[in-house]
Parts: sequence; structure tokens; C-alpha cells
Amino acid sequence: MNEPQRVGSNAPESYAEEWRRQAAVRADAMAGATEVMLDMAGVSEGMRVLDLGAGMADQSIAAARRVGPSGAVLATDRDPAMLEGARGAIAKAGITNIQTRVLDAQAIDVEPGSFDAVITRMMLMLLPEPAKMLAGAHAALKPGGQLGAVVFASAERNAFLSVPLEIARRAGGLPAPDPREPSVFALGAPGAAEELLRAAGFRDVRGRAAVLPVRPASVDAAMAFLHEGAPVLGWLLGRLDAAQRRHAWDEIRGWLAARAAPEGLNLDGECVVVAGAR
Repeated sequence: MNEPQRVGSNAPESYAEEWRRQAAVRADAMAGATEVMLDMAGVSEGMRVLDLGAGMADQSIAAARRVGPSGAVLATDRDPAMLEGARGAIAKAGITNIQTRVLDAQAIDVEPGSFDAVITRMMLMLLPEPAKMLAGAHAALKPGGQLGAVVFASAERNAFLSVPLEIARRAGGLPAPDPREPSVFALGAPGAAEELLRAAGFRDVRGRAAVLPVRPASVDAAMAFLHEGAPVLGWLLGRLDAAQRRHAWDEIRGWLAARAAPEGLNLDGECVVVAGAR
């Protein structure tokens, strides 16, 4: 899971600090889907790869290892603070074939036809105008180059996040999200992401479901992840008063406790990996 949703006029400009706290947990949960995305985008030795919405860059690092020293990755994000964290992760991993650049995914300013692959993870559904990103990605690719993207499947298949969000909304008497607006589950309907790629001119479009493992060792670990690694939930809870927030967290803890077992919790979710060629 990469750069989180920024919604509402009072949303913070940067979620980098929250994103950094749970970076390792998030990277582990997304590792399988990331490999599927890289496979479907055909990322291999010697390629030049553009990563849109790189976040803390674990998928950029995975791509860089695949392309090797003869290839290169450009990791981009619109948040300079997020890229600062990414550069730290890249240095720690000892990777030397990644460059970083501040870039808005809806205004992709790169040389046309200069990349073999474009990847984007858990961002497409959050954009106000995803068609702009896809048009820019299409233009950035060489003929035959491929885009790979990961989005959340439906809310029903991701209860670990959708249930706490619903609890928070109910505690604050807040309305359900407008399905026409960007949101975590905006592309969760079967075929929704694939249709966006086709509309942008991609060919050979295909999609594949991938498990999103969410297996905290305890209720406390699950609560910590939701507190620190789910900024969209934090933003929603920020709209509640103190009593409403306490009530919501108590209800969330109760929901988690009902699913706890001696070996921990299994809250596995699902994402969809889509790909298409220029």
C-alpha cells in the first residue's frame, strides 16, 4: 500500500510520517501483489521503469533488483517528505540504480516513449482524474511497453479496513462516501480498473486477484497498525469529537477481539493487479 488517500480540505498535506511508521509491515503485506505486478508489467533485466506514487519505495527497490545494474528505476511521488523516506529506504537497501523525483502522477512530465514499464501501486483509485495519469503513463511508455497497477478489491473483501471505516462513520454520524469520488475501494468492482486502462488506449488488458495478507500477532498489533498505518482512517476519525473517537476505537477493538485466536488474527484482504500494453 502506497500513498494514502488525501481527502477533504482539512486533510494534511503529507502522510509521510505515518507511512514511515508501518513501512515494514506494509511492505510485507504487499510483497506478493508487488511481484505479480512486476511480472504482469514484464519488468526484467536492463529495463527502464517509472514508478508513480512510490511512497516509501519498497516496490521501486523490488523493480530495481529485477532490472539490475544495466537498468534503472525512476521513483516518483508528489510529496517531497515521502520521497525523503524513500531515499532512506533505498540507501539502506544498498540500491544504486534508482533515482527519485517529485512528480504529480496526474501531470507526468517525462520524455515520451522513454520507459519500458510503468508501475503504480495502490494509488490509481485515489486520484481525482485517474484518466490523466493513465494517459501520461501511456505516453511515457515505449511501443509495446507495459503498465502494471495494483488497486484494492471491494470493501467486502477488505474488512480489515472497511469495517473500521464504517465503525468510524457510524460513530460520527457521517455519510457513506460518494461512489463517484476517489476512495480506497473506488475501483473494487469487477472489471472497473481494466475498463479504465482500455479507455486510456491500453491493449491486451488483463486483471488478476491477489491476496493481501493481514495477520497481526495480536489485537494490540492490529490496533497499532490501524492507528499508525491507515491514514485514511485517522483522517476520518479526526472529524469526530473526542467521545466519538473513543467509542469508535472501543468498537474497533471489540471487532478485532472477536476475531483473535492464540496464533493471532487472520484479516486477509484482496487486491486486484491489472496490466496493459501500449
